[in-house]
Amino acid sequence: MFRRVFVYYNRGVQTGGPEALHQLVVVLRELGQEAYLVPIPGTDNVPRHPAYDHYGAPERPCVEDQVDCAVVVPEGAFSLLKSVKSAAKFCWWLSIDFSEHFFSERQVLIIPPARGVNDLKRFKHSVLKSVWAVKRNLIDYASVTHLTQSQYAWSFLFTRLGVVSSMLSDFTPQSEFAVRDWGDHDRGPTVAFNPAKGGFWVDRIAKECPDVRFTAIRNMSRDQVVSTLCASAVYLDMGHHPGKDRLPREAASSGAVTVVARRGAGAYWDDVPIPWEHKVSMTSPVGNAVEVIGRILANATSAREKQSWYVDRIRSERVRFVTEVNAIFVAGELEFGSEGPPVHA
Repeated sequence: MFRRVFVYYNRGVQTGGPEALHQLVVVLRELGQEAYLVPIPGTDNVPRHPAYDHYGAPERPCVEDQVDCAVVVPEGAFSLLKSVKSAAKFCWWLSIDFSEHFFSERQVLIIPPARGVNDLKRFKHSVLKSVWAVKRNLIDYASVTHLTQSQYAWSFLFTRLGVVSSMLSDFTPQSEFAVRDWGDHDRGPTVAFNPAKGGFWVDRIAKECPDVRFTAIRNMSRDQVVSTLCASAVYLDMGHHPGKDRLPREAASSGAVTVVARRGAGAYWDDVPIPWEHKVSMTSPVGNAVEVIGRILANATSAREKQSWYVDRIRSERVRFVTEVNAIFVAGELEFGSEGPPVHA
């Protein structure tokens, strides 16, 4: 156990990453570990986002670089560890695609096919050049304890860098969905989607499904997002899944049938444990998605039942997260994968 743990986060940003970092601080404190959030430089003067007020995670303006302390950074702020000399260093890979290490090269792989060939060549050249420049300025991987939020990230780090990390997931709060009566009522031919997650493909899929109502989750309040998910038969995510994304899990918790693309974390059973037929092959994404959606809407109740194990696992995420945090930061047990931390009699 450390005297104090400091967790860097993007102050004022509302996404899955900052929420997971809040969750880490809260659970550390529940386990008797003194822990604080620290704003990433450049976000110091941004107001804290009210969406996370309920976590009650305290904040400090800077870290204490002492041998009995620990500093945790998300993958997008890995280079902050360069200045840490005495404290234990942790990097929590909440994604791969948006990390300092791999952002540019991963962007090459997810460019929509609408761009021209010359534009693609120039883009690839510039981003690949920049990614190597970033890597040259980063600290030694071996001096850092690596934590991964998804099996996709765990496998990526192992195959690309030879790094054996420890799984540290996160959890999907259930209170918003527990009070909703979504039951087995017919939601009709409805599909919800996030335009930021594969919107290029969803626009084309929607054109092939004239009898299905597609609702974009965009410019909505939190209550509107939950209401939309609870009224939709399907949630479609055609994004590249840089980590174990939150909206697919929230959709399943709301009673919608989650459909994801077979790429990134979406291709891994450990990250998105839904039937393979509910995952869209990217070999012919539009046609495959239309087929998957049609099959689900033909019998939404049966499709929902096939994802019951997924829903049950989402509901138990907090218990698993507490076990992982305790193993890593209290017991000092590391390098475990999706099977979880060691269990002692």
